[in-house]
Amino acid sequence: MNKKTAIFLFLSTAVAAPTAYAAGATEEDIQQLEDVVVTAPLQNKASESAIPVTVLSEEELRLKVGHSIGETLKNELGITSQSFGPGVGTPVIRGQSGPRVRVLNNGIGSNDASAISPDHATSIEPLLADRIEVLRGPGTLLYGSGAIGGVVNVIDNRIPGKLPDKLLGGALEQRFDSTSDETSTVMKIEGGKSHLAYHLDGFYRSRNNLDIGGSAIDVNAAQATDPTLEVIQNTQGFINNTSAHAISGSAGVSLIGDPGFAGVSINRLENNYGIAPDGSGGEITRIDLKQSKYDFKSELKNPFKFAESLRMKLGYTDYQHTEIADGEPGAFFTNKTYESRLELTHNPVGIFRGMVGFQAIAGDFTAIDKSTNEVIVPETQSNSYGVFAVESFNTGALSNQLGVRVEDTTLEPQGLSSLNYVPVSASASSLWKINDSNSLNLAITRSQRAPQVQELLSNGFHDATRSFERGDINLREETSYNLDLGYKFKADWIKAQLDLFHNWAGNYIYQQRNGEF
Repeated sequence: MNKKTAIFLFLSTAVAAPTAYAAGATEEDIQQLEDVVVTAPLQNKASESAIPVTVLSEEELRLKVGHSIGETLKNELGITSQSFGPGVGTPVIRGQSGPRVRVLNNGIGSNDASAISPDHATSIEPLLADRIEVLRGPGTLLYGSGAIGGVVNVIDNRIPGKLPDKLLGGALEQRFDSTSDETSTVMKIEGGKSHLAYHLDGFYRSRNNLDIGGSAIDVNAAQATDPTLEVIQNTQGFINNTSAHAISGSAGVSLIGDPGFAGVSINRLENNYGIAPDGSGGEITRIDLKQSKYDFKSELKNPFKFAESLRMKLGYTDYQHTEIADGEPGAFFTNKTYESRLELTHNPVGIFRGMVGFQAIAGDFTAIDKSTNEVIVPETQSNSYGVFAVESFNTGALSNQLGVRVEDTTLEPQGLSSLNYVPVSASASSLWKINDSNSLNLAITRSQRAPQVQELLSNGFHDATRSFERGDINLREETSYNLDLGYKFKADWIKAQLDLFHNWAGNYIYQQRNGEF
């Protein structure tokens, strides 16, 4: 199938920019500082990390940013995009997706429905990001035991952690994509004075159907996957039902002083997008997504004699989406979730530097069919508590890191007995810095995850994927082992990285056809 060339128009304007070069400074005088990985356990420099790390920020992020997280990251090492059309685009890391890739916003989970089905878009918007970090291997244990693919952390300045040097600053960005006549407008305003800092942002995006060269469906390839598929509708030159429109706005404020900071934010997102049809003449499905999110974040420096910092995050997410088939509401998903994190970085003890933490997630998830009032997934209360620790130490030319995480997860479905799981995960990694240009890293991870509620309890028709899904209440913890070997080369004129990995998995949970429907 031929592809139609896209024309992108990108305009960006900034006012009262906080960064300025000293008078008389030359290009040679300006030294570019290396990225510090905020998501990593001890916020190390990327070149000093013993685990595979990807960082997109500043100009590189602005050039690569797409209409979804998957689209933005799809050209990075080991990452592709999973999509039911341009409206979705969730990241696939090393062949893993869904619940095995955790997507975060400022260290707190998206807590939407994107992990439970490939047609569900994530509620985190890359257009508003200041930087995106991707962790694989041992570092993922800080954010969940099941992220064997990796963790994607989308970082913005919604809750300011530093006091800006301007009372008012901002940026306006306008984008155009000719393949779908997509227009995107992004605005940010932020500033501060005395001990108070504020942040406002928002975006609006609208697009039509996606233009292509040739047929929308490769019939032979589609029937190789599903021999029963009979394609009777196959558009030429465009993919039907791929239009979308989305709007979002955020506001945040922080109190900042010498001991640290504390701040709150609120975000609202509305996104309506279509799912490309399979050509069988069945229903045309759109998804109407709405989410409200409230966050609190704080950090104290040197709060105790033995502590270097104490960070706390708390988020509440009220998520829902309706799958609209031929104009009629069908499957309806809701997810109301509280998530909190407490991280304490202790002062060095001998050769050890490290962090201990606690994470709690409480959720209320349900899915029903609005057209029949039948239950797809019964209302389920979930409670998950996790403790984790990461310690780093150096031995000669080796920089080492050990990590462990233990969780206790309880699911209480309405009308059924409660279910309990205790995933235990551990990791070890080492970086050998051969010289200033060459380094080798080795990491070993053992990770467990509890089955998700829809994997256990689904029993109903899913409009967007055109499938009747049935869970298995007898599923147990999924266990995986990962071995990761990497090489990095850095010179003034080039950077190179090679990663080799191997995964073993037991009790692997996946969807399969059973031939009953």
